Amino acid sequence: MTCRLSVLAISAVALLGAHPAFAQQWTYVSAGDNAVFGVDQSTIRRDGASRTGWTIMAYKAPQSFDGGPKYDFSLTRTEFDCQSERERSFTVTDYSFSASESVESTSLPGSWSYPVPGSIGWRMLEFVCSDARSEDFFDTPRAFAEAARKALLDPK
Repeated sequence: MTCRLSVLAISAVALLGAHPAFAQQWTYVSAGDNAVFGVDQSTIRRDGASRTGWTIMAYKAPQSFDGGPKYDFSLTRTEFDCQSERERSFTVTDYSFSASESVESTSLPGSWSYPVPGSIGWRMLEFVCSDARSEDFFDTPRAFAEAARKALLDPK
C-alpha cells in the first residue's frame, strides 16, 4: 500500500511539474478597427535571426470565407525573419466560439511578405523580434479572442 501511494505521489508531482510546459501566454500586440492581434509568447522559438510562433487574429464580428463556416478567431503558424524584416505563414486554423474544435484549417505555401513599416504586420514583427515578453497575457486563445471581441465592441 505504501509503495502504491509513493507511485501515485511521484506521478502527481510529475504531472504538476509538466504542466508549465503546456502553459500558453497569449498577449496583445496591436489592433485595428475590426480585429485584435496577438502572439503566444510560449511558442516563440529562436533560430539565429528567425523567430517562429503562433499568432492570433481575433475579429470584432464572426467571419466567413465564400459562404463557409463562420469563425471568430484565427491562429496562424508564422515565421519572422528579423534580419530581412519579413514574415511568412505556414498554416491558418479558424475557430468559432460555438464549436469545440476548429472549423477550418488551411496550409499555406509559406511565401515571404514584407510588412509595411507602421502596419499591424510590422508591429507583430517588431514585438516578436525584440524578444520582449509581456506579463499581461491570457492562458488560452479563446480567452484572448473573447476579451478582444468585448474590447472592440465596447472600446471605453
